[in-house]
Order: sequence, then structure tokens, then C-alpha cells
Amino acid sequence: MQGPTSSPRVSFRSQSAAASSASSGPVRYVLVFPPLQLRPAEHAVRQWGDDVAAALDDLADAAAGRYSPGRSWPRHERRLSGAAEQARAAARNARESLRWNPRAKVERAVPRPDGVVLDSLEELTARTRAVARVLLDAAGDESLSLPASFGESYAAMLRTLTGPVRQLADPRSAPPDGDELAGASGCQDDLERQAGQLTGSTGNENAARHLAGLSRQLVNELARKSGDRN
Repeated sequence: MQGPTSSPRVSFRSQSAAASSASSGPVRYVLVFPPLQLRPAEHAVRQWGDDVAAALDDLADAAAGRYSPGRSWPRHERRLSGAAEQARAAARNARESLRWNPRAKVERAVPRPDGVVLDSLEELTARTRAVARVLLDAAGDESLSLPASFGESYAAMLRTLTGPVRQLADPRSAPPDGDELAGASGCQDDLERQAGQLTGSTGNENAARHLAGLSRQLVNELARKSGDRN
């Protein structure tokens, strides 16, 4: 009588052991080898570049006198601060996830965080903030207001930089085009000549020269990083 009843018990125990082994296998793999955090870092860095480009685009409209920069700049300031913080944190997490992780040898198609790009975006963000401060001061002080012709030229200058900024922040894109940057540099040369020819109030002239100096720094930073990626 014991023979027929013992077999189901053995079978049940074997199935339970097999099920336990099958369920614990993937859990052990996830705990020991966590997924890489490369894609969140890639997205965060790209978002930072998009936010810098969007800020430059709005500042171009402000330079051309289409509206006061005080209307939209506070929103850009918050977004730039948040984007920089998130990108830096995501890059740190990505680097940590690569350590002693065999997945790193498999997922080579996903770009690794580039610390030089992060530093460059930090520099571009600082120069963008400086441009905003000059435009905010000019909007609040009539003696600092920009001549219409210079404001339009400066707006065009800032808009030429939005595409290269986005390309810089996207590791899957080609580096900023040399011809495009050469065009931006030529536009910058014209801008500096305009600033040097301004006469009238000292504040007006100084504001224009300050802005021209800041856009030169933006162009130089993009050209430098483009050379690094070529």
C-alpha cells in the first residue's frame, strides 16, 4: 500500500525544487550584475544640451527686442540648474554601473558618459547665464539698451549656436559641422566690428562689447569641443 502513495510525494518534491531553482536563478543574476545605467545618462546629457539651446533661442528673441528677458529667463534658469544636476548624477551612476559588470562588455553600442562634454556644457551654461544677466540689465536700464541693428545681429548669432550645442550633447550625432562653426565665427567677427563702431553712451557701448565677448566664448568652446570629437 505504501508503494503507490510514495511516488506522488517524490514527484511533488522534485517539482518544487525545480521551481525554486528556476525562480531563484534570475534573481541572483540581477543582484550580482545590475543593469547598466548608460541610457539614462545619455538622455540626461542630451536634455541638458536641449535646455541650453532653448535658453539661447529665447535670449535671441530678447536681444532682438521682441520681449523682455525677465519674462522667460527664470524658467530657463530653473531648468538649466535641474538639467545640470541630473546629468552629473546620471553620469556618476552610469560610471558606477560599469564597474566589475560583465554587461559592460556586451552593451558597447550605448555611448559612455564623456566628462569633457559635461565640462563643456557647464561652460556653455555659465556663458548663457552671463548673456542673460547683461540682457536683463539692459532691459531694466535705458542707458544700456542695445541699438536695434546690433540686437538683431546678436539674435542671429545666438541662433546659429543652438544646433551645434545640441550636437555636442548628443553622443550619437556627428560633432558640430566645421562649416557651420566657421559661419558662426564669421558672424561673430561682424558682431565684434559692430560693437566696436558703436558710439554714444558708455553703458550702451559696454553692454554691446560685453555681449560680443560672451558670444565669442560660446563659439570658441563649441569649436574646441568639436575638435576633440573629430
